[in-house]
Amino acid sequence: MKRLMKNRKWKIVISILFLLVLSGISAALPDLTVTTISVNPSTNYLFAHEPNTIRATISNNGDQPAINFNIALEVGSYTETKRRTTNLNAGSSTTITFNSYSPSVTGPVTIRVTVDSSGEIEESDEENNVLESIQTVYYNGYKGKRWTDGSDINTTAGPYEGCINTTYSPGNSVYSGAGWMAKTWSWTSSDLLIPAEATIVDARLYQGYTWGDNPLWTMTFNTQTVTPIATYTDRKGWGGYDVPQGLVVYNVIDEFDPAGNSMTITPEPGNNVAIYGAYLVVVYEHASEKQRKIWINDEMDILQANTNWYISSEEATAYANFKGVSTDNLASAKAIAILQSADETGKSKFFFNAQEYTGFWLDYNSTPQIGFSVYDVTSALLSGDNVARLQSYDSGSGNGDNMYATNVILIVEKEDVIPPPVTDFSADDTTPDIGQTVIFTDLSTNTPNSWVWTIDGTAGTDYMYVDSTSSTSQNPHVRFLKAGNYNVTLVATNDGGSDDEFKENYIIVTAAPVPTIEISLGNSGLYLDNMVPGQDATASTTVNVVASNGNSWSVSASDGKTPNKGYMVSGNTPLINPIQLGKDGSGYQTLYSGPVTFWSDTSMGTFSATANMKQPVSSSDLVGDYEITITFTGSIA
Repeated sequence: MKRLMKNRKWKIVISILFLLVLSGISAALPDLTVTTISVNPSTNYLFAHEPNTIRATISNNGDQPAINFNIALEVGSYTETKRRTTNLNAGSSTTITFNSYSPSVTGPVTIRVTVDSSGEIEESDEENNVLESIQTVYYNGYKGKRWTDGSDINTTAGPYEGCINTTYSPGNSVYSGAGWMAKTWSWTSSDLLIPAEATIVDARLYQGYTWGDNPLWTMTFNTQTVTPIATYTDRKGWGGYDVPQGLVVYNVIDEFDPAGNSMTITPEPGNNVAIYGAYLVVVYEHASEKQRKIWINDEMDILQANTNWYISSEEATAYANFKGVSTDNLASAKAIAILQSADETGKSKFFFNAQEYTGFWLDYNSTPQIGFSVYDVTSALLSGDNVARLQSYDSGSGNGDNMYATNVILIVEKEDVIPPPVTDFSADDTTPDIGQTVIFTDLSTNTPNSWVWTIDGTAGTDYMYVDSTSSTSQNPHVRFLKAGNYNVTLVATNDGGSDDEFKENYIIVTAAPVPTIEISLGNSGLYLDNMVPGQDATASTTVNVVASNGNSWSVSASDGKTPNKGYMVSGNTPLINPIQLGKDGSGYQTLYSGPVTFWSDTSMGTFSATANMKQPVSSSDLVGDYEITITFTGSIA
């Protein structure tokens, strides 16, 4: 009986001790919690397109230390995990830093931090491991627009090409702070040097502003109201002094006067914007100018490198793109960068492709608070696409210049290259007869200064140069001596090169056709049956002529007998008066002196005329039968 009792007591003691041990463990556990979430400590803002710093404070509110647990960051679909491998003692806190969150869009986001995200630690409170914070992602406007989903400084005018140049000036304009009243600025012909009789290709007026949004001023140019063709804006995008910066562009080509110009800008009531000096950019064409190609690129890009704002020099860079550039026959190239407020020495740089140049402070004009910086980019220019970079540069002081990039103009000048001739020629007759002279005419373009003609055959035998011309004359005269087909080649040359023109069987020479003339009479036997003394006996017939292949022809009439020539005779007895021959009823003439010209002409073809015979009859004429034979003879040359 005693033995059994001992065993029972032992069991009871063991059970009680076990319960006491379990109760002690439950009371001494860690309690991990996220107490605070902060972002980017120097700004307290999240930024798009860059890694952000997110810090979470982790506290152990329990009674025991915690070791080997995860801390997870979630922002939308983004996750990042850190691991704690050392003790976090009871009553202690630590800061966990996440540096890789780089959002691509702006707007509100929920940051969620979970401690012991894998559930590895047994805690006294398992419901307080998560903390959320709603934050907003901003664009950091001090970066170039490539980093804020904006536009580069792209070509908005041109490229223009020809015998052109550009001129630009702020005139007498000045910077004016908020509250300014109407301002009038002017440009003299000395501000914008343009040759007389030049053609204005483009005229652009630029007005920059700051410290206000959507200005509603009125702009007149040479008394004419003008409206913007473009407005470019940028802004810091976060925190204090988040003021817009803008550039308004006007096309004033119709109003522009090379002799002088003026503008008046009138603000809306209660205006709160400041304005920079205005400036004109003009492209003109004139025969005295070199061959050039000009691009004008416009934008507005706020830039400032700043270590406290997480902006590197590379990020504080604006890009100007130029497409379709050719370096053929390149004489020179220059880029003109236009900026506002770029005045800090050593805190800016300009790049063209891979080449670096001095920044913009040397060209800053404090009156309008803008500057025109001109760079020789000849050695940096590439065929195809080119990129200029305008950079706010941090040399180690912690920040670069706070400046505003607005325009880059690229001017590519070509060598005076003389294009070679484009050879051509003509002839005044390509089907001459043997012995005829052909005049060749040079029709080549691009002003050749020497010529060489080649004609198939042998000079002097088949053809010959005449009229003091030769095979090196610009417009030779060639007489062809033999029938045949002749190929002709002309080589024309100038300082730019040579070109030839070959024309096969260009001249076809034929033997000259023989001139011919045919004479026929409508009636070859005429009777004068009214032979009455004191009257004229008459008769007529047609004379028909067919003339061809000649330059002129004639018909002569004659009486072939020797005694009594030109008289009608009966046997050997003539009439008292000679017979008379007329044409078409007029122009009567006698034949006793020999052949007479009855008819002549220079036209070829078929013709008819009337031959009129008139015989005056005398009372002394003896009765009898009289006759005369008149012969019509044609000749042609």
